[in-house]
Amino acid sequence: MGLAVVLGFLDDFDVLTKVIANVWDWCGAHIEITVLTGLLGAMAALIVLRQRVAAPPSAPSSSPLAEVAVPAATLTEAHTKADKETFEALAQKVDRNLVNYLRDHDFGNPWDRELIRELAFYVDGYNEVENTFHDPVLEHHRQDLHAAARKFINLVSQYGTWSKHLDGYNELDSSRKVAEEPPEGETWERWNRLRGELGDAAHVVVEAYDELVLNARLRAP
Repeated sequence: MGLAVVLGFLDDFDVLTKVIANVWDWCGAHIEITVLTGLLGAMAALIVLRQRVAAPPSAPSSSPLAEVAVPAATLTEAHTKADKETFEALAQKVDRNLVNYLRDHDFGNPWDRELIRELAFYVDGYNEVENTFHDPVLEHHRQDLHAAARKFINLVSQYGTWSKHLDGYNELDSSRKVAEEPPEGETWERWNRLRGELGDAAHVVVEAYDELVLNARLRAP
């Protein structure tokens, strides 16, 4: 029982015991048992009401997508067919060419702006109910992929800038200074750290995508 409930209980108990004492003094020792029972019942009802009023409302779902999947035991052939179509549509938004680029590219070098923008379009516009899976396993992997892609795009937006030498490419914002300075010092250390962060985030996207593909081939062939 929480502290607030206990304090409320004590407040109610104190008030009602005073009422009972006054009634007892008024009626004397011959107070009827029905009167005392009624007063005790009123005290219990008041305590229950106090607890209900003080209780916080139930927390809403953290995401409208939290419960879109159906239990695995109730999946039907229609669910599987719909999930297959959902995966095929997703694979057109995030295709193998993009995933391989994320896997192989060294983000210490300039990166293809339009190719990375495709992933940004996926992050911004492909996380609605219509894009979810019925199968809870596939939906879990889809959400992992979307979260990984969002983190990567946020890092790219934070650390990247337009390349001065390559049209259509972006690069780390410290790349220009690094190219002009020896491989030492704060600028070099920052560039190398950001390069590693982008590379690691890209690999998480690749791993999440591969997990989704493997499971989709098994569960929605």
